[in-house]
Amino acid sequence: MDFFSWIFSLFGVGASTENLIKKGAGQAAKGHISSAVEYYKKAINIDPYLPKAYDGLGRVYFQMDMREQAEREFAIADGLEALIKNPNDLAAALKTGQALMRKGNHEQARSCLQPLFKLHPNNVELLKALGSCYKSLNENKNALSYFNAAMKLDHNDPGLYLKLGELELASGNKDAGKWLMDMSRNLNQAKADSTDIASRYKIASLYIKKGQPQVALPFLIMTVEIDPKFTDGWMALSEVYKNLDQPQPGIRALEQVIKINPEDPEPHIRLADFYGQAGEVSKARSVRETAQILQSGKDGVNNAKQAAKYIKYLFDLGEGDKAQDQLAGARTKWPDDIFLKFLEGRTCFQQERYDEAITLMQDVVKEDETLAEPHIFLSLSFSRLGQNMAALAEGQLSTKLAPKNANAHQVLGDIYREQKKFSLAAASYETAERIRGSKAS
Repeated sequence: MDFFSWIFSLFGVGASTENLIKKGAGQAAKGHISSAVEYYKKAINIDPYLPKAYDGLGRVYFQMDMREQAEREFAIADGLEALIKNPNDLAAALKTGQALMRKGNHEQARSCLQPLFKLHPNNVELLKALGSCYKSLNENKNALSYFNAAMKLDHNDPGLYLKLGELELASGNKDAGKWLMDMSRNLNQAKADSTDIASRYKIASLYIKKGQPQVALPFLIMTVEIDPKFTDGWMALSEVYKNLDQPQPGIRALEQVIKINPEDPEPHIRLADFYGQAGEVSKARSVRETAQILQSGKDGVNNAKQAAKYIKYLFDLGEGDKAQDQLAGARTKWPDDIFLKFLEGRTCFQQERYDEAITLMQDVVKEDETLAEPHIFLSLSFSRLGQNMAALAEGQLSTKLAPKNANAHQVLGDIYREQKKFSLAAASYETAERIRGSKAS
């Protein structure tokens, strides 16, 4: 070092940022990489907001094939240059602040970001960045404030939940911390696997537990979109819609559950409540009765009437084998019950055991002459056996007992047609259609 350089260095001139940057560039050009890095770092220590120093350091890192570090320094340089031109440039502030945080310079990052908060109080990325700065600086109260504000705007960032969870646990709030950690883990799983039902269902459950059904809703919708037969998802959806006072989508959700599992009384019970909420009283009553039938079947029927209703429901579902097993047990237990006899007679007819069907149906009508349905099956059975007069008599009697039963008129029309009484057949068919049409409307 010559004399003048030594004199200048005594007064700090040689240590100026410009000189340090020039020396860093010179050392880099000569291949003295370590020395170049030190000069640039000294310049940054003197002026931590000097773009040229970061740019030079980035070039040296690039020369050393340290690509990640180089990109970080270039990002700081570019961001600072933009902020010098426009101090209110949010994108530049975020770029600079995030790069500085990656470098571990959280105090400096905060100084770049904080002035922009007043201008952009609802920018999620700015809130997250400031929260991260304060967290790293151990100013947990401020960090919680910024992270919570960000969460109100973005419910789906697992990293945000993780940071908040760490802060809550550090503060001794175990329940809040565990909830946040669970959310973070499940959100990560959901992002990693677009078909993962379990994580989405868990996320929704956590939101519901927190009293946030509106936020839970899209996650539950995703579960049933992934698997339309996921009954837990449909049931949870119905509960969310109930909390949101939206009965119609709640009804549709429960109808899906009943299609999938028609023997479960629980969705029927909930559906009855929804119909009541929607003011559909008759539907509510009907569904509630079905629920009671299913509950009795689940718990074990206590009397013949319960047994008959449950068995008929199984037959209507198409669960023939299960219904017949139940029927056999019920007939043994209550052999004289006319409703159980009727169901066995109907089974005999469906199995083409017409003589047995006639015997059972005749026993039923002896005990109760007002029932129309046994006469319909008697009419059909006699018709199958070629006993046309008996078939006609039973068919006519069934329509007298139940003039608004479309099936009775349909059967009578079939018998008239077989006997070539076409005008009478047409009249019976017309009556049956009129009854069905009036019920449909």
